[in-house]
Amino acid sequence: MWATRNSPLPPSLPLTTSRYGPCTASSGNHTHGATVASYIRRQRLARARRDLADPCLATRPVHAIAARWGFLRPADFTRAFRTIYGSTPTEYRHGILRADAGVHR
Repeated sequence: MWATRNSPLPPSLPLTTSRYGPCTASSGNHTHGATVASYIRRQRLARARRDLADPCLATRPVHAIAARWGFLRPADFTRAFRTIYGSTPTEYRHGILRADAGVHR
């Protein structure tokens, strides 16, 4: 029950299993085709990415944002983030915040 009470994911997300494959996360009738663990990891990465782009959180260290979303080892977070988004969290943050600063001038 821990995942239901403490998870940043909606508790209404049903889990389905296939006779031939791993347990998958589904939303309604659409199965995302990912394991539950990879789906959750991508959701956590997406939320960390959103926080990295938030100007209100610009002074919060990257490792603190990573820890907020369950990545307790900064190297693991950086590796996972780079794999999904193609840059390190710090590079992403600097690029986004620099672009936002240029837009507001």
